[in-house]
Parts: sequence; structure tokens; C-alpha cells
Amino acid sequence: GYYYAKKYELPQIRLTEGEVATFYLGCHLLAHFKGTPFEEGIESALNKLALMLPNHISAHLSELGRFLSFDTGPAWGDAGAVAGNLRMVSKAIETRKKLRITYYSPGRDAETVRTIAPYHLRFDNGVWYVIAYCDLRAEVRIFALHRMRHIEETPLPFNVPDGFSIDEYLGLSWSIVRGEVRDVQIRFDPLVARW
Repeated sequence: GYYYAKKYELPQIRLTEGEVATFYLGCHLLAHFKGTPFEEGIESALNKLALMLPNHISAHLSELGRFLSFDTGPAWGDAGAVAGNLRMVSKAIETRKKLRITYYSPGRDAETVRTIAPYHLRFDNGVWYVIAYCDLRAEVRIFALHRMRHIEETPLPFNVPDGFSIDEYLGLSWSIVRGEVRDVQIRFDPLVARW
């Protein structure tokens, strides 16, 4: 066997002030995952990282809140319902099983029952979305989790097509909104044109 002749400790993480601020920002951004399947893993990882930080960095992190703040906006919809939907959709993505959903469309002010194959989850501007193949429309569509009134698992398997890429699918979108590519001209009032 072997032993350390002197007291031995793993070196602590050394962070610059900018990196500390980035860590702080990251912790707050990850708050959007509260109540989701990712919460436990995120909390565990952040606790481990915090234990590896020197005491003066930990103290600096707690002080940052006094002079640094930002607003990422609250997540849309009832938090409990969205978290439940997120758990079911995450599980369906993992097990590759289709879901039957009752989906509310505000544009038509109507509900439809659809069977979807969920490919990808995306959090965008305070809203959780699932990009999924919709059997009803026979194409890949985007569904907001807070508009799902009911979700039920099905035994129906699915595969994500080899050629599907989320980057390509959303490549020409404006935030999460997809549509035809158009050339536009924008005319600004002289008061704001300089900006």
C-alpha cells in the first residue's frame, strides 16, 4: 500500500471575477429547470462545484446579488402542470414512445387530440416547447408544453429520422417561429435610426 507523508488536499478551483459572475448568472438561469426532471442533477452538480470553490469565492458569490441582477422572465403556464408535462415528454423522448395529447390552439380557440413522436425539448423565451412529429398533420410541428391540456403515454414506438437536425429545423426561424423566408425593408424614424 501507500500513504501521503504530508497532509494532501486537491487544489481548489481558481476563478477570475468574470468567471465568478458567469457562474452566478448560470445558477440563476438554471432556476428555470426547477420542478423538471433535470432539477436533481443540476442541484447536485452546483453543490459539488460550490464545495470546490475557495471560501472567499463563495462569499463573493453571495455578495454579487447585492449589485448584479437580471430578469429572464418567468416561465409561462402553471408551473406544476408544465413540470408534469415536461417529465412525461422527457420520458417519451428517452423511451422513444409516442404520446397522445389534447392540445389547445389559441389561434383557433379550440382543442385537438393528437398523437405525437417527441424529438426534442427546447426552452425559449420563458416557454418550454417540444418539437415533435404530429400524426394528425403528418409533419414535424412545435408544441408549447403549457398548452397541453392532457398527456397520455402510448405503447407506440418511434424513431427520430437519421436526417433530422434541430439546428437545421430551427435554422431560419425567428426565435421559435418558423415560416417562409422573406426579404424585408425596415424604415426607422430619425430619432431612433442611430440606434
